[in-house]
Amino acid sequence: MQDDIIVGLIEISDGIIKNANEKFSGLALALVNNKFDDSCIVSLRPDFIAPNYNLFADKDLLINFFVKESELGNVVHDGFHFMNSDCNLILSGQYFVPKPNKTAELNAYCGIRYHSGLFGSLMEGVDYILTISSNRSVYIFENGEIVYKRLYKMNNQKREEEK
Repeated sequence: MQDDIIVGLIEISDGIIKNANEKFSGLALALVNNKFDDSCIVSLRPDFIAPNYNLFADKDLLINFFVKESELGNVVHDGFHFMNSDCNLILSGQYFVPKPNKTAELNAYCGIRYHSGLFGSLMEGVDYILTISSNRSVYIFENGEIVYKRLYKMNNQKREEEK
């Protein structure tokens, strides 16, 4: 199942990147289990109920939802999204403030979304965190480690994969 989840996250990130426009600000998605302590999150939109989309069954709906939620100008474009262990979306547009870890390997070239993903993936109850930066670079974290990475560079508004 772990490999299926990582493949599903990669497919979602590919779809988001393919469908995102110049207003795309990035995305962060955490997959959590029942041990997750949600005291480190606060809703940016308390009255909003996230659609119950599944990573596998509702891939296209998820991609479209995430692209719209991640556009600059959307009030929750900086928020984290959360899925449960069944890979169903349960929360959207959340401030996520994990405790920093002084032993984690920091990346001076990446911002708060990346580092919240890195630190958050060390928390009990967090299985994976996917981050996509505004420049379309993709990271999947598990237990404080990068388990998948794809870097992009922007070239005249076209994305090119770095080798």
